[in-house]
Amino acid sequence: MKLIIENWRKYLTESQSTPKTQEELDIVFKILEKANIQGFSGACAEAAMAINNVLFEGEGVIVVAANEYMWKRHGSMIGHVAVYYEPEGTYWDTEGEKRWIDIESWGMLDPEDPSYDLPNEDAAYEVIKIEPTEEQLIQQFGGCNFLEKVKKLILAKEEILGK
Repeated sequence: MKLIIENWRKYLTESQSTPKTQEELDIVFKILEKANIQGFSGACAEAAMAINNVLFEGEGVIVVAANEYMWKRHGSMIGHVAVYYEPEGTYWDTEGEKRWIDIESWGMLDPEDPSYDLPNEDAAYEVIKIEPTEEQLIQQFGGCNFLEKVKKLILAKEEILGK
């Protein structure tokens, strides 16, 4: 998987440029809308990696809004994965541009769900931001649909840009 990601980055670096204006970021949103890739129910990590590699040329930072207790106690990234695009200070997932508070809310858990074994209600709502490597994401969430998401994004990008 690591080799596949590195090859995509090389291809993208040679053939495209990252969005630098609001107009270009609006095009990113149109591409996401057109590609219609799945990015929830466990598919957010693959989607974020694909978005970062195809639309931001690997220049974004993958972030996870994870429940702090589950991360520290069990090493589990329960929450949501998105791309932080620093030049604009924006977060992106399959639905487009988001605020951190929207991403963060996915790391909050139901305090009454016994499957999390939470020590108290506060632990359910404490969320931290993690900047994992792609390898860590693949270990936590899997990556078997990554290439499918990349292909959909590339096809949508070509169609939107007329290439």
